[in-house]
Amino acid sequence: MIKLISLHLAIIFVVMLTACGTTQDEATPPPEDIDRNEGMADTGENGIQTDEEQLVEARHEVQIDLENKKDYTQYEAEQLVKEHLKISNESNSIVIFDHEEDDKYFIRVYNLGDDKNNSEKGLYIVDPSTGAVSKGDKK
Repeated sequence: MIKLISLHLAIIFVVMLTACGTTQDEATPPPEDIDRNEGMADTGENGIQTDEEQLVEARHEVQIDLENKKDYTQYEAEQLVKEHLKISNESNSIVIFDHEEDDKYFIRVYNLGDDKNNSEKGLYIVDPSTGAVSKGDKK
């Protein structure tokens, strides 16, 4: 009786193992006539674009209609705070989105000191519909 049960279990085990193979789609390699570089400009010899080539090509694809714009994005809110505080890209300040609350963006500004001591300059609130920047309370 035990041998019969063991035999049944062995048969079930073998059937289960053979059912775990690859499917037809997984086993078939992709066709060689597909052009994987279609639409890509200036690829290298290996057919792969560099990061710089992708960035150059992508900037021609992005268009923002500022006249019919509905709301400012989180990134644009960071830029508005930078403009409001007259922070240049070369400064030691970091302007970063913190959170969204009551349909307002909260942007934190940090100053990176030369002595490795980082200090917070403040919290600013940006209204995404108008772009208005105001000083917020520290949280």
